[in-house]
Amino acid sequence: MIGIIHGFGESSLNIFFSWIFIGFWLLFLIKYREKIRKFKEFNSPHNTSFFILAVLFTGLFYLYLGYYTDLLNWNWFEDSEFYFFLNPWIFFLSFPLLMAGLSYIYTSIKKNDVVYLYKTKSMKARQFCILILFFTLILNVIFIIAISEGRRFYDYYPNYTKIGLILFSFIIFSTILIIYGFLKKSKRSSITSQNAIRRRRSEIQSLSPPRTRSQRQSKPRTRNTTTTRRPSQHQTRTTSKPKPRQNVRKTTRIREIERLKPKAGILSLEDFKCIFCFCLPKNPEDKTRGVVLCPSCNYPAHTDEFKDWMKNTQICSRCNSNISNSFRNNPKIVPIENYVAAIKYYSKKENLK
Repeated sequence: MIGIIHGFGESSLNIFFSWIFIGFWLLFLIKYREKIRKFKEFNSPHNTSFFILAVLFTGLFYLYLGYYTDLLNWNWFEDSEFYFFLNPWIFFLSFPLLMAGLSYIYTSIKKNDVVYLYKTKSMKARQFCILILFFTLILNVIFIIAISEGRRFYDYYPNYTKIGLILFSFIIFSTILIIYGFLKKSKRSSITSQNAIRRRRSEIQSLSPPRTRSQRQSKPRTRNTTTTRRPSQHQTRTTSKPKPRQNVRKTTRIREIERLKPKAGILSLEDFKCIFCFCLPKNPEDKTRGVVLCPSCNYPAHTDEFKDWMKNTQICSRCNSNISNSFRNNPKIVPIENYVAAIKYYSKKENLK
């Protein structure tokens, strides 16, 4: 009698925690839908760690949990000849997230060059996705060994000791994506598309070419006719004070902003627009994209558009200067908030329009 009561209590506790995990799943789903809506609104690529790591591993967590929970654990294939079980818990809570995570990995391997991990920290998309898939395969092998031996998790034993249909399908699709990632070759930068270059140059002809230093307008120097009294030695000693730390930070911030200035004789707001889409970088619309500056003319371009252009040619679309292989393979990405701050700084300083 005590054993029955104890078993009933464990089952009730199992169902109680299962409902709590369903609540966490609903909260994650709300966050996931907000992310999708925001990225679609700004037309941003889904190459962030949230869409790949968070979605994929949340689906794996609820897949593993489906073997131990007593809630919605009936097997739809119980009377079938092969033992591939599938319960409503795994099908509704885990399967959609797993498929979404695999689709994001496939898109990142096929289209994206980098995956943004945290803020401006990034990693090559193909290497990152292959590494994540290898890690999930190792986790699945360990989990299959654990459930086949009936290993318990705390005080709970697995309800099923054989591999499930969705777990088996996930392993197959992960293996296919790993093979696809190794076989897919990126386009060589030496292969140029003459049509793309001609089309781009015809678009650039409508813009004003970058001005040289000799074309800059020299401002006339004005002499100060007022005579100033030279301070005495005592006054210089008393008035000289160390610069506060806040001013030092301000000057270093201004120096960083001045490095982002395009090399133009007469600066205008048009000089801060992307040389490919002719749009000003905006925050937070372009937060996941970043900005790359040409090392010669210092004109901006969105990171994804710059890398797509570099796949077909080795010259800058704005100044026609050659760009080195090291810069093309690993361009310096400027955070979008820094470049927007530079636009605001020069708009106020130069009164740009």
